[in-house]
Amino acid sequence: MKLWMKILIALVLGVVTGVVLGPNAEVFRPIGSIFLNLIAMIIMPLVLASVVMSITNIDLKRLSRVGL
Repeated sequence: MKLWMKILIALVLGVVTGVVLGPNAEVFRPIGSIFLNLIAMIIMPLVLASVVMSITNIDLKRLSRVGL
């Protein structure tokens, strides 16, 4: 199954769960919080790795100009 189809199915299931359970859907809040915290923990190393890779791939002439 293609990724866009999985995402669409998950979106529809989330909406259906919210409509069916209503306010009782608060039971799933800890799972959502854990998921968002894990995503936030991944963003910083990715940004740092991107910056480091960009700096290491630049030649010395351009690096000195960027440094000034």
